[in-house]
Amino acid sequence: MEAGRKWKNWVPGGLLLASTLMGGQAQAVSVDIASLTVDSFSLGVTIDGDGTYDWGGTLAEPILIQMGVYQDPIVEWGTSGSGSYAKIYATAANGAPPPNGTVDFDLGTIDVDFTSVYANAEINAYSLTLGPVGNLSGSSTPPDGYTLDWNSTWNVSLGGGGGGGIHPMTASMDGAWRCSECGSNGGDLSGTVSLVFSGTVTPVPVPAAIWLFGSGLLGLAGMARRA
Repeated sequence: MEAGRKWKNWVPGGLLLASTLMGGQAQAVSVDIASLTVDSFSLGVTIDGDGTYDWGGTLAEPILIQMGVYQDPIVEWGTSGSGSYAKIYATAANGAPPPNGTVDFDLGTIDVDFTSVYANAEINAYSLTLGPVGNLSGSSTPPDGYTLDWNSTWNVSLGGGGGGGIHPMTASMDGAWRCSECGSNGGDLSGTVSLVFSGTVTPVPVPAAIWLFGSGLLGLAGMARRA
């Protein structure tokens, strides 16, 4: 009879644990990202009629993008003012939130809000401010890797020249994109830009699934004590 009572006491806890485990398998868990380690960056800018310019590749030292933090620069290449320079950075100047995002390792997806992230590119007579990058969706790869990529096009109507062969200018590039200090020649400046980077994800510790699993174990242990 005593054994029967113990069995009955174990059943509810066991059912709770089983339902927790089944729920975790049936529904993937999306968790917040604490940081992104970047192993590879690629920034490409094509100015129509003037060629394609690329920066980046595999980094000698990985770079950390901390979620919730503005970073200027995140990564840069070359020397500003040299005519061949680029950087990627996150700025608070335009009121966008610092980088933040989630990853779902079960579904193999990653989503990051990069609306505070911009790229600067200096190419000969052109000085471009490109951004914001916006919301990026990409893929996560086992056990904790990821790849994010983004691209856009622009078409800017240029005015007359200014002193020194360049002039300050702000114009629409597919909405939020802008071109600053573009070349002084009149006409249109059009082109494309692409940004691709990959590395590893550090999620915010302890994912919700672990808490659910723990609650199931606590329920099971509680039933055992009553026995």
